Order: sequence, then C-alpha cells, then structure tokens
Amino acid sequence: QLSRTDLSWLNDQYLNAKNEPPPDWVTWKILMEGEEHFAGFVPLDRALQMAKLIPRMHKQGDYWLWDANEMSLDWRSDKLQEWLWHAHQRGEVSDWRHELQDWFHDPVMHSTAPLQGHFEAGLRIERSGFSYLGLQSRAVHVNGFTPEGQLVVGLRSAHKHVDPGLYDNLMAG
Repeated sequence: QLSRTDLSWLNDQYLNAKNEPPPDWVTWKILMEGEEHFAGFVPLDRALQMAKLIPRMHKQGDYWLWDANEMSLDWRSDKLQEWLWHAHQRGEVSDWRHELQDWFHDPVMHSTAPLQGHFEAGLRIERSGFSYLGLQSRAVHVNGFTPEGQLVVGLRSAHKHVDPGLYDNLMAG
C-alpha cells in the first residue's frame, strides 16, 4: 500500500529506466569468438580513455569496439579489471567491493528458449565497475507479500554509499 507520492516516484523510475542514453554517450561492443556483443553505453571521454589504455579498443563506425577475439576470459577480465582499478584510484569508480561478478552477453541472458549446455561468462570484473562501464548485471531480487496482499519492501540504510535511504529488495543475489 504505497502512497500516491511513492507510486509516482516508482513510475518515474520505471519510465527513466527506458530513456535513451544522453547524446554524448556512445555504444561499446566486445568482439569475442568472432561475434560482436553489445556491452553498454559510456560517455565519449570514457570510451577515449578505454581506447588509450585497453589493448585493441578502437572506434568502428558509430560505436567503439574492443577486439578481444580469441582472448581467454582471464585475459579479457584482467585487462578490463586493471583499467577499472586505475579508474578507482583516480576516484572515478567508487564503492570498490573486491567482489568479482560475471558478465554475460545478451543472447545468453535473454533467450526465451530453454538454455542448454554451458555458457561461459564474457567478463569477470569488479562488481562496482559494472555501472561505470554501462554493463548490465543480472540478479534475482525478492520482495514479499503479507497474507493480506500488501507488498513488503526494504528500506536501504541512510549510510549506504549507493542509493541511501531508498526502497530496496528484501533479498537479492
């Protein structure tokens, strides 16, 4: 039983999540095993930084491409993790958790057919680097309902670095 104000805020969050990226942001992709995979959106200056410091990253047409073809998961992850660590040391990536998280390219995560076989992650990098790189992370988020049908949500601590004091899940992972 959310208030009208809370419902309005929640609706705004939903609508904003579907907005296009700002005009000065660019698409970047990763070439792996002969296929280009959409990775995310980053500001143009970040793409330029990536191109300077990450081997085989370059502009290709209207997007930026990281040619990591025929490179192992460990090689790709190490190169990007090293770049993220430097960004963290410059204060650009906050809330460093020392927690590696897997990134999978979209066809694996959005398949409507039952998944069969083993799918290897495309990257394994610091969790706090995901939003900095515009990468989508996947997780299960759980809320609950009371027997009367009221939705139970959590409220984040005011001391959290990310989204302090906002509504949250009861569990996630």
